Order: sequence, then C-alpha cells, then structure tokens
Amino acid sequence: MAIERPRGHSLPEEVITELVAHPYRRALLQIQARDERPRTVRELARAIVATLESSEQVASARSLPTADRVRRELYDHHLPKLTATTVVVYNPQQATVEPGRAFAVVAERL
Repeated sequence: MAIERPRGHSLPEEVITELVAHPYRRALLQIQARDERPRTVRELARAIVATLESSEQVASARSLPTADRVRRELYDHHLPKLTATTVVVYNPQQATVEPGRAFAVVAERL
C-alpha cells in the first residue's frame, strides 16, 4: 500500500516504516521537521545525540553514541537511504542536508 500525497509523491508503507525505525533517522527527520532549513551533517549529528539524550529509549541504553560516530553512520548508512527515497537532499559540496520531495510523506509518521 502506498501513501499518496497531492504533489504526487508516494512511498510504500514498508519503506516509510523502515525509514522511521532507526533512532538516528527518526531524530534527523524530527529535527528537520521542526525547521526545514538546510543543516550540516556535523550539526545534525550533534542534534541527534542531544535528542537521544533526552529520549526514554536511550535512557535505558548503556552509553550514548558520540557525535562523530553518529556523523559517520549518517554518511555510511542513513543518508544513502534517505536520499535514495528523496526524503532528504544531500549537498556534498557544503555537507548539508535539507528536506526532499518525499519529506512530507515520511514526516507525517513521526
């Protein structure tokens, strides 16, 4: 089942579920939803760590990830998934991330 939006963007329900399942991606999407301006990957990594610190989910975890670890994982795993689905746009020259065409479809699930 795909979710249709007026601008013609849709993603299968299982793709949306996968995109919001990981805490780093979910935090990144929540941060971007609050203010849809471009942010550097470094800025996002720090904001993700801060978001995880305040969440109950990580309160039970042994230790929080460092901003450097989150940044590496964003580059290696999470940004490729989010850009491939046009949820975000990554600008490699400026190392910035901003909402993409399908952002609204996923943001509704946060």
